[in-house]
Amino acid sequence: SSHQAMVGIRPTMGFTSRDGIVPLNLARDVGGPMARSVADATTVLEVLAGPDLADPVTTSHGRSRSLRHALRDDALRGARIGVLREMSLDSAHPGVLAQFDQAVADLKRLGAEVVDPVSIPPPEPQPGAGKPARAECQRFRFDLNAYLAGLGPKAPHETLASIVTSGQFHPTVRGRLVAALDVLEPPEAQPGCATQATRAEALRVRVRRVLGDHALDALIYPTWDHPARLIGDLNSPHGDNSQRPAPASGSDRANGLCRHRVTSGVAVVG
Repeated sequence: SSHQAMVGIRPTMGFTSRDGIVPLNLARDVGGPMARSVADATTVLEVLAGPDLADPVTTSHGRSRSLRHALRDDALRGARIGVLREMSLDSAHPGVLAQFDQAVADLKRLGAEVVDPVSIPPPEPQPGAGKPARAECQRFRFDLNAYLAGLGPKAPHETLASIVTSGQFHPTVRGRLVAALDVLEPPEAQPGCATQATRAEALRVRVRRVLGDHALDALIYPTWDHPARLIGDLNSPHGDNSQRPAPASGSDRANGLCRHRVTSGVAVVG
């Protein structure tokens, strides 16, 4: 969305169904709208939201009240927004940071109270523990196979192995697909998946803490640290901040806040 100057909303996990979406990682995948304006994206999200028996993670969420009631010219008046400067790397492109600063200024102009900066507190150190090891949770093969199995007998492929054998994919992803075939343990048997789930819950607690400590309604940070690459360019810096912290915490993220102006490239967690 930020690369196309559109409004994108990544809903809180369970707010919308993932049924029918090709999975990358069902522990973090969600589906949400992309549109030309906040009003359009909000209208589409209202249609998508709600429980779906085909996706058990949605059953804990009831049908939400209308979201469009918040689309008012004064909707940001009095809202408290925290700025997560720590999400941007030192190598971030100056133009991206300038656009982000302009978005922060726009929020102030529209009546928001901006707390700049704020930080998500680090994890609590464990006695006797060193630096936390990277938790590997490799579930793509199993999530994709489950998706393919639900497509019915007319689907061209039933497994990831069939896709790899066909060679019908872009050469740049071959390494990832082949590596996924080497993963034999399902997610529930991988220690790394359990570790990731524990860390995700701890992150949710820390995000709630910073929101509460500063009486904030949302946190914002640049979605990307660099301009969009040209098609086919896999070497230029990209600085994808989309993976942090919204997917890991399961919190919602949106590009754009106000009714009439789209603050493109700004991620919102709240």
